[in-house]
Amino acid sequence: MPRTYFAAKMQALITQIANRHNFDLTGDKGELALSAGSGFLPLAISKRGKSVVVVAHYRPGRMCDPEMEFTVTPEGWTPKSLKTCIGKRRYATDSTGTRQELLDFAEGWATDSINLNSQLKHGKVIETVAA
Repeated sequence: MPRTYFAAKMQALITQIANRHNFDLTGDKGELALSAGSGFLPLAISKRGKSVVVVAHYRPGRMCDPEMEFTVTPEGWTPKSLKTCIGKRRYATDSTGTRQELLDFAEGWATDSINLNSQLKHGKVIETVAA
């Protein structure tokens, strides 16, 4: 049986943030942008179609640091790509190593990020774009 690469911690945290701010993760399109105050990068949660969620921190000028794209299925969220501030995008391929690296990054970001946890506790809506 093939190994699955679901980012359960990231999915749970982003779902909590979205629910707190009444952002519909089941829709086709939309974006929620949050700020947790000085010292924290703004967070954006975007829907790009029924089966894609993008989570990103943005620096001024909308330069991502980082940006992760997830494929959404009823079973869970699977990391699809990671883009860093230098503009390089890594894709989850059939390579087990690459898939595991993206999963490790997503789960580490959700677990260890003071910024993401601050968004959950103190995030204020900057902008919501509905479908």
